Amino acid sequence: MKTKLEDIFKVLSNSNRLKILFTIFEKKCCVSEISRISGVSQSMVSQSLSKFLLLELVEQKKNGNRHIYCIRDKKLFKILKELKNYVEKN
Repeated sequence: MKTKLEDIFKVLSNSNRLKILFTIFEKKCCVSEISRISGVSQSMVSQSLSKFLLLELVEQKKNGNRHIYCIRDKKLFKILKELKNYVEKN
């Protein structure tokens, strides 16, 4: 049986998904903004956001006709940012 931790690591093992998460970490965005900033296609962004929502990594808020996505828990992404910095330095 898979654990939530395993599911999170599986989702994070994709470079495009990491780009999307780091984009959302910096700024609350809609799908088109995430795509433009991260350089990832809108369809990949939408698919990834669905996975993030299921794992409760992001939140979705409605603003008129747009859905705005933001990080649910900043602590997790501070850890990811530290890990990214560690890997880039070594």
